[in-house]
Amino acid sequence: MSGEWPSWWVSFRPELSQPGRILFRPDKATGVSRSDSMRGTGSSMDQSGRRRDLEIFETGAPDWWDPAGPMAGLHLLNPVRSKYFRERLEHAGARSVLELGCGGGILTSSLEDGPWTLFAQDLLPGPLVAAKSHLRRARLVRSTAERLPFRAQSFDAVLSSDFLEHAADLRAAVAESARVLRPGGLFLYETVNRTLLSLMVGKVLLEWILRYVPVGTHRFRDFIRPDELHALMKEYGIVNLEILGIIPERGLLRSLMARSAHPFRLDPRRLYGMYLGCGRLEAPDSSPGRLRS
Repeated sequence: MSGEWPSWWVSFRPELSQPGRILFRPDKATGVSRSDSMRGTGSSMDQSGRRRDLEIFETGAPDWWDPAGPMAGLHLLNPVRSKYFRERLEHAGARSVLELGCGGGILTSSLEDGPWTLFAQDLLPGPLVAAKSHLRRARLVRSTAERLPFRAQSFDAVLSSDFLEHAADLRAAVAESARVLRPGGLFLYETVNRTLLSLMVGKVLLEWILRYVPVGTHRFRDFIRPDELHALMKEYGIVNLEILGIIPERGLLRSLMARSAHPFRLDPRRLYGMYLGCGRLEAPDSSPGRLRS
């Protein structure tokens, strides 16, 4: 054998991968990307009702890191979400972390210098290529979140931001997260509540009127109520520990205009829009070596 490990072996031995390399699962395992079957259209859906989110993410990949580009909202959100995730990971003493739906790697870049090994997963090749040039240590993996190329109990934490509402199969994504988590491991998330306000702001205002977010990025029916997410987590042994709403620091309109500012803060009482939180995979006992509470 040469100095390279076979790709199929690296898929099941993540410790063998090298930082900066994009690992691919075999097509048989990953299936067909939804974006592969999509056609460009000026509306949020084509006549068959297919989603456009992955198409938007793929075509927008070259501008992913432009703070004023189509992913501007992710840049604005990053300070508050990365601070929250980092604090929870450090407090738990995490040493192996998986990020689901990393996209172009904005959050990944803020977390990769922590005292852990960070794997960042995404389905789409374009965003992964965009992420690669901005990352030094994180290890990129192309696969579906519903069928991860890792052994059971591989990670101390699984996290995602702006991903769960885009998952092809939310239940399968949560189930896979639980499978690859070690007992006592953390499940960290950030997503959007399904409320009238999130419909008016997230769809009507941001997409249709201001065009701040590309039209078709979100579907209202894919937003997730906290009680729905927590019930699903519990089915797979993940107990929610806390939940916090993400709200504009100085009012919605002013925050939208201040693209270079840090316009968000966390509030446990205001969960009507974006929210984030943390759960823990229940352990059958308190054996040594588990993550700290």
